[in-house]
Amino acid sequence: MNDEVSLYFREILEKEGMDYIPDSGIKYHKTLKFSSVLNIEDKFEEFFKINRCYYTNQRCFRVTDKILEITGFEGVASPYNHMLSFFLLKEENLERALKITSDFFRKLNFLDGKTTMVLSQKMLSLINEKTKECFDICLINSDKLSTTLGENRFKGEYIKFYRRNKNGLVPVGSLNIISNGESYVIDSSFLKEVIEVEYFEKNSIYELKYFKNSFNTIRVKIPESSLSVGLKCINLMRVILVLMNEGLVFGNKNQEYIVRKLHRILVLELYILFLDKEITRSEIVEFMSDITLSGLSDLQNVDTINFSDQFFIETIIRETENYIELLEKGVLVISKQSFDLEEETILKERYGIPSKLIKRIRIGKLENEDINIPMNPLYKVINMPTKNWIKALHGE
Repeated sequence: MNDEVSLYFREILEKEGMDYIPDSGIKYHKTLKFSSVLNIEDKFEEFFKINRCYYTNQRCFRVTDKILEITGFEGVASPYNHMLSFFLLKEENLERALKITSDFFRKLNFLDGKTTMVLSQKMLSLINEKTKECFDICLINSDKLSTTLGENRFKGEYIKFYRRNKNGLVPVGSLNIISNGESYVIDSSFLKEVIEVEYFEKNSIYELKYFKNSFNTIRVKIPESSLSVGLKCINLMRVILVLMNEGLVFGNKNQEYIVRKLHRILVLELYILFLDKEITRSEIVEFMSDITLSGLSDLQNVDTINFSDQFFIETIIRETENYIELLEKGVLVISKQSFDLEEETILKERYGIPSKLIKRIRIGKLENEDINIPMNPLYKVINMPTKNWIKALHGE
């Protein structure tokens, strides 16, 4: 069975009598910053008028700067996942949400004493003793678990669930209790690919079927010292191919701009490797072709490809060559002795030359800034008890 995690989730939610909401498709939001909640209603306030309970299994694109920054460096970070979610509305309570979560985790063999539930003292006081016994408990100040939604009109507080593997913490799920005065609804989030890392006893998402061929490609093509760059590239390529497979192409507006943005981040990473003499210029285009084909091969394991390989290759290579030309023109301007702040502003705002390239040319080889506590680092060993690590991750 290739998709046990999704099937277990569906089985449990159907027993609960919940209605299934199909994936709305990638064109549901202009920015691709998907929220599982907004797959049902466009506005948060509508949730407090609904009497039904729902569940969904939808594609989730998380293309925020924070996610893109850690992609390639952490074993479970990716800008594209499948999000399993259920929603309890109006009269429903926290105990039911925790029962559903516990039933799901029991199916996954996650109620083995190794799953930590992270929550505030206030939330803990609302939970019965039987539920508490299922988890190792880690208390965090509520302000570290709080969130605001719907233009700050609604307050939310998370209950999070972590497990521990070779690299560190694996976030296997969360509940978000969203309040509106005395009433509240409960949203949930379980990233399927992250859960599969634990379920199949792997150390990272790169050991799963989603990256099998792509990972083998970068191990041959990218120097060992720059493997994190290669991992980031195949992650970004996966998102680009999924979007192109849905009919989106490179452009300057809305979702098409996101496709172009992700592509440019990918090419910039390779171009900086070229500047650092890790690869040659010709190898940039060659590498883009290789990870396009290996990415398509991986995508075929989980999806139907709607276009020919030639379409993907020609479109991506054309965009790559155009962007390399733009970067090279930028390098010539940045390298001038007279380069000043006004020219930097023009390069960034008018021509889209990224700050990262400007910094690399003016300062030299870039070093990774390692100031935050990582969750699941691939290239850093952290010897820290699980609860201490969780507290540090949440700023305590």
